[in-house]
Amino acid sequence: MKRALLILPILLLAGCGGSDKADTVDNPPPATSTATTAPAGAATVAATATDSPIDPGALAKAVLTIDDIPTGYTVSEPGDSSDDDDICGVSEALKEPKNRADATFGQSTFGPFIIQRIDLFNSRADAGTVLDGIRDSFKKCGASWSNTETPPTTWNISALNFPRLGDETFAVRMTANNVPFFGTAQVDYVYIRRGPALTGLAWAAIGPAAAIPSPLEAVAKKADEKIAKAGIR
Repeated sequence: MKRALLILPILLLAGCGGSDKADTVDNPPPATSTATTAPAGAATVAATATDSPIDPGALAKAVLTIDDIPTGYTVSEPGDSSDDDDICGVSEALKEPKNRADATFGQSTFGPFIIQRIDLFNSRADAGTVLDGIRDSFKKCGASWSNTETPPTTWNISALNFPRLGDETFAVRMTANNVPFFGTAQVDYVYIRRGPALTGLAWAAIGPAAAIPSPLEAVAKKADEKIAKAGIR
């Protein structure tokens, strides 16, 4: 179960430009869906329009630390996603980055979890290709997706209202009501491209924790701010 919640942060999605809102899927949210929090915006950082080489060590400065995360979380080990289901077939759009950084934080063994992955590509074009492919896979997936577990868990795929960050942002929400042992689950995904870097963020909660507001907006703003300050444009 935890592995299934962790797979999508490594699959970075794209948004459309020309709006202050992130791109998302067309499916309306379920009536019982929890609203995402809307904290104050992060500081604006001027961008440099260049595709020049970036020191891979910049990712060490850009990745989230425990100081960037809301209270109540601790550093966690990332889950093994090697045998997870291919959610909506998004793996076909993946490319190997030239460097990556990961961070996972949790409140307990069963979450909630905040998960980050940054993939640094050779160019904006490479990053954009991955973003476009995975976004399209999600949009073609329809309003629901079921995994291959016995019995299967059916996930509702719905729009997530989220601000546009970086150069492009995609946001989507997945909810389920038939997770074994826990019943309900909610996973919010936000994927940000800034220059040649793709940042994937997720907030995953199961059971009663799925009813609390997601902290992902504040975390995403901090994550994008750190990417810009690390010189990744």
